Amino acid sequence: MLRKWGNKMKFCDWDTPKDLTEFYKLRSYLIENKIDFVETHKFTRYDEAGHLENLECNQIRVEKHGKYLWDAICHTGSYGCEKGLLEIMGNIVDETKDGDSIVGYLTAADVIERIEKRTVTSHD
Repeated sequence: MLRKWGNKMKFCDWDTPKDLTEFYKLRSYLIENKIDFVETHKFTRYDEAGHLENLECNQIRVEKHGKYLWDAICHTGSYGCEKGLLEIMGNIVDETKDGDSIVGYLTAADVIERIEKRTVTSHD
């Protein structure tokens, strides 16, 4: 069940659908494989002065039984945004291997590989 759908997305200061290719590929994979996710297009963060700012953001967030598992984002400032690539965090990031809790510059195929590996080795 998809709980939130978006239809107009702004991505990384660009407006053309080709800029969201990797985001849409990942989204399509999740739908085809019946993996529940929440899709959002707004992101709130603190700027350098400590003020809240709202940004356009494309985010896919996956939870199971109300527990956060992982998410993938594309927005101005995310690792890979300028190339139309994805940034991920959560249980599909291997902190030991990757050396960080966030990994960017990924294609949808890179993220899908991590999802499938996690599904095979875990019962989350």
